[in-house]
Amino acid sequence: MADLTGRMRSQILPRALTALGRLAHRGATDADGRSALFLAACNNKPEMVACLLAAGAKVDLVCGKCPRTALMEAAFRGH
Repeated sequence: MADLTGRMRSQILPRALTALGRLAHRGATDADGRSALFLAACNNKPEMVACLLAAGAKVDLVCGKCPRTALMEAAFRGH
């Protein structure tokens, strides 16, 4: 188990974050028009928000059916 955890930190996690960053930077959305940054902000996941922002997520992307950005949605929900 320790070997897997070490491998995840050194190999798997950086690749996953790189891939996530590419999608975040392009403004990829789900079927409902919500970006990863929007979902992280809605669900009060500050660590994920920080990772996505560091990876270049589009902060001004209006997401979903409501005309709000991730920041607006986080504020609306009191996060």
